[in-house]
Amino acid sequence: MLVSKLHPMRWLSVKTAPEAASAFQAKLVRLRSATSLPLLRCRQALNTAGGDENQARTSLFAELASTGTPVHIERTDSCADPRNSGGHILSGVLIGHDAATLLQLRFSSDFSSRCELSRTALCKILLSAPIKDQNLSGDFETGNMFRSLAAQLREQLSVARIEHIPLTSQSLTACYIHPPLAVPANQANGSVTLGERIVAIIEFEALEAEYPVTIMGSKEATYATMMRKICQQFAAEGPLVQGGTMDTFLNRPFLFDAAKSIRAALTEAGIRGIRRAVRFDNAPTPLCITSNH
Repeated sequence: MLVSKLHPMRWLSVKTAPEAASAFQAKLVRLRSATSLPLLRCRQALNTAGGDENQARTSLFAELASTGTPVHIERTDSCADPRNSGGHILSGVLIGHDAATLLQLRFSSDFSSRCELSRTALCKILLSAPIKDQNLSGDFETGNMFRSLAAQLREQLSVARIEHIPLTSQSLTACYIHPPLAVPANQANGSVTLGERIVAIIEFEALEAEYPVTIMGSKEATYATMMRKICQQFAAEGPLVQGGTMDTFLNRPFLFDAAKSIRAALTEAGIRGIRRAVRFDNAPTPLCITSNH
């Protein structure tokens, strides 16, 4: 009898309040995943947008694009510079929301290039780079910060290479820096020579076109793992598709499961395809393949 006296709308409000809170929290998590901004900033944007996730996302991406805030920095230990026997190269890639920047620093000594301070210096220089500049040729060596870092390292520090790659807005982008000496030149693929530092940067296209960078939970892990594996394969096998098309690469056997093609592996991971794949090695001109659509 007591239950029958409860107002139906009151009972409904009790049921839906937690659901509404859960939905709002889910939006916050997706915004946080997409932008890497603090939850408080995501909450402010969502409140300003009246709970409209797409509008909040647009404003946050615009904010990030205006500052060139990076999504990811990849860096590795140095390797001997094949173009300069007295130097050692440290490579780093910064992936922003609208551009990727590859920076290779040349150190005169092996010790300096391997110390943690040198990797910190690499990150600082990457973060200072004008990644939105379409004609990036920046000579950081004349800048106060660059000279200060060189003095701290007590090192003859110089820029060996800098490359700028514009990215599609909100794309899924991954990179892989191939360790030197990892693949002897006489192995089957014959594509990596000793001492080479190979860098692969690939721009992927997700199946979830509306939310290409907000994959959560296990799906997020699947995306990240698969993208890195494809980057690793393109780093090792890129020359095998030299002069070919994107289809040439996608139809190759998947390095980590030869029973399927790269295309099939991508589809299983929920990735529609690859927009562009760029591979840098010791050659002055990078290898680049793009999709036809």
